[in-house]
Amino acid sequence: MPLTTKFENASHKVEHILMKLDQDNPQWAVPEMQREFVWKNSQVTKLLSSMFLGFPVGAILYWEDAEVPSHPIGSKQRNAYGKKYDVVIDGQQRLTALKVIFEGFEPERKKKKTSIRIQFNPRYQEEDDAPPFEIIGKSGINDGWIDVLEVLTEKDRKGKRTRRVNSMGLVREYCEQHREVTKDEIPRVETNLSRLLSLYAYEIPAVKLIKSTTHVEAAEIFVRINSMGTKLDTADFIMTTLALDSLDLKDKISTFARGAVDKGIYSPEPIDALTVLIAFTFGLPAGAPAYELLQGKNKKTGYDPKAKAANLKKIESNAHFVCNQDNWNEFLDAVSSAGICSRKYLSSDAALLSSYAIFLFLVAKKDLSMEYKKNAIGLWLLFCTLTKRYTSHTDTQTRNDLKEFIGLKTAREIVEKIHTIVEEKLPDESAFAMYYRDCDNILTICCAQQNITTLFSKGKNIRQAIENPGKSSSLEEHHIFPRNYMKKFYMSKLRMTENQAKEAVEKYVDINDNLAPIAASENSKISDDSPADYVAKGTKPNKKGVCKHQPIKDGFNEAEWSQMCENYALPENWWKLSFDDFVKKRSALMPKVIKKSFDALKTLKKS
Repeated sequence: MPLTTKFENASHKVEHILMKLDQDNPQWAVPEMQREFVWKNSQVTKLLSSMFLGFPVGAILYWEDAEVPSHPIGSKQRNAYGKKYDVVIDGQQRLTALKVIFEGFEPERKKKKTSIRIQFNPRYQEEDDAPPFEIIGKSGINDGWIDVLEVLTEKDRKGKRTRRVNSMGLVREYCEQHREVTKDEIPRVETNLSRLLSLYAYEIPAVKLIKSTTHVEAAEIFVRINSMGTKLDTADFIMTTLALDSLDLKDKISTFARGAVDKGIYSPEPIDALTVLIAFTFGLPAGAPAYELLQGKNKKTGYDPKAKAANLKKIESNAHFVCNQDNWNEFLDAVSSAGICSRKYLSSDAALLSSYAIFLFLVAKKDLSMEYKKNAIGLWLLFCTLTKRYTSHTDTQTRNDLKEFIGLKTAREIVEKIHTIVEEKLPDESAFAMYYRDCDNILTICCAQQNITTLFSKGKNIRQAIENPGKSSSLEEHHIFPRNYMKKFYMSKLRMTENQAKEAVEKYVDINDNLAPIAASENSKISDDSPADYVAKGTKPNKKGVCKHQPIKDGFNEAEWSQMCENYALPENWWKLSFDDFVKKRSALMPKVIKKSFDALKTLKKS
């Protein structure tokens, strides 16, 4: 009897994949509730590099003729109702990246179109240390490099980009524009450009779930693939199948994500709402165990339809509470009040979403005022930020933390548990000293929590500078001992070469003990002057005899100056110290400033 399978192994050339993704006549689609494009630019170039160098890029998983609300990859326009498409369950990010690379597609990130252009070095050699591809930055294309899209496509008479057939004309044009190319390099240029153009024929493996596959069988296949070491995006898969099981739930989640304000901190997607919904309901991250639970899997009896229905009902009953705009707004207020008033200062998405679930545990309890609850969750997220609690093994950490809170009966118990966990990890200033050095922006966050003015300013509030940046008032990280000043110091006083001085600056000067948030306008005036100059003497006169910056200290009275130095952990007469002495003394003060923010959020008295 022939073996029957629920899937087929396949491979698709890039040129065929692009045809399947054509927005006017798509054959492949993604479920409505999958997340948008979240890959970093570096991940796009890494994908292209892997293809160019002949490395594998991972398989696509799609479900043949799945009946699920969907839209073409790269578009929010819903596909025609009733028409069947092959639905991509895992691989949306890679497929979108292919459209970026080969078509110049501009994907949406956080509801804004993003241009991602890549450049290529035609004279690349595999023994080179530098990669063959880089993102085209603000400064433009590197000397001797070429826009990848200009290699892969050419414009027709109407200006529309179409696939380039061969690279011969391009090689000739490149060599004419770059006369420095030697005769020995021309064959390498020809080979590299031809090799890049041949990537249309690069084959990407795929696993196709055949159209007769049931939801239960699809779940089993998915779980088995994950258990074999090829980790797929479980949360995306949950979203795909959840849409098939409960359109009402899908609509609630989608409506919440569309309407949720971000306050410059976080714009939730449907996948985020589902993640919190699962966490709040079951105390689990949105991984394989959560999926098995939603499918009613039982270790003894396999998949149980009654258990599936019961678990789905639990999810549906909590959706109104989790996807509540008022709860979300209160949560973001708490996050902002903790000093994390911009997405830039979020340590991880996982930390934020887990914190929202814990906040909902608090809100669901009737005791304590909202102020206590918001202060407690602000403390928790600040703690997660400082200790980098969710930067690795996020599923395990999420599961462990949710387990600590989900069974507690009162809000007071939850708040006291938060205080206990924080105090066990950070019992004194020496513990704070262990963590702050490796935590980017932690001083800025704490100063925003304390609502103080920016460094060397009397009127510019740091939180306002973050939330409402203008050209002159936008916030920058100021090197108290400027980088170029220290570079010159290392070269002149310590006789270092320029490269040695650069390395010394990166290692010893680019540290938290030498940083503080400052308004851009103030930072530009200070430029590369030494602290002794910009604090007590002012900048040197220019050719016209005009000083760009008067002595900063002259703008403060003694009490104001002393308070500002205390706020920013600046030691007494710090501008007169050597760099090493400054760092030593400031490192003793920094933990006090950071601890002050933690203490400010511990507003509930112990029972």
